[in-house]
Amino acid sequence: MSTINEVIREFRMSDAVMFQQSRRVYDAFVTDRVAFEDYNIKFKEPYGAEWLTALDTATVAAPHTAVKGELKGKTVVVVDWMEECRNFFQLMKPFIEDAFPNQPAVWDEFGFDDYMRVRYSQPEMITFMGNLHAKAVEHSTKLIESNFTQQKIDRIGELHQSLLTADSTQESFKDSSEEGTEERVNKMNAAWRKTREVARIGKLLFKSSPAKYEKYVIYGADGEEEKEETPVTPPVP
Repeated sequence: MSTINEVIREFRMSDAVMFQQSRRVYDAFVTDRVAFEDYNIKFKEPYGAEWLTALDTATVAAPHTAVKGELKGKTVVVVDWMEECRNFFQLMKPFIEDAFPNQPAVWDEFGFDDYMRVRYSQPEMITFMGNLHAKAVEHSTKLIESNFTQQKIDRIGELHQSLLTADSTQESFKDSSEEGTEERVNKMNAAWRKTREVARIGKLLFKSSPAKYEKYVIYGADGEEEKEETPVTPPVP
């Protein structure tokens, strides 16, 4: 379901098919430009130039598949850091238990009671690792006496910062990609409106010529003709 602010594609086909059909109709329009201009002066330049520019700018905008691929890569980075944090905590637990034997209240200060709940939540795990580092610093003397080195304590802070950075990068990219997708869809819609307009008028102008009429028929990905609200009756060969 779309949200209130979501920009909807005005064409019922893939982006690639839309570009293919639009280019085909554009080429036909260039060939038949005089007939269009005689029909309505709105088709005089810069109509064609604006249409071509709309197609070109929409084509070069980052495609949705590329955006998804890049986001997937950033997600993998976050997932990897989450796994690193979980593994580190599990390895640290015996040191905490040795440093504070039979003291579950202290263990819970380090997050023993929260871990199962937060271990797969990025925001929660960021907070968890921050607290784990703070408690390790606070209890560093006891931990070091139990052979949990200062280097390992510092590593908690590094893991916390790495997870925080990866998560922030992922979320920032999500925001920017949504803006980029909206801009690209707006550009494609602008180009598509001209394609639909020219296709409709082309079929009206050349309804007595099956060969020319066919150039202005728009086909979807399934090979079926795109239907219009007020269809033009095709010519009889």
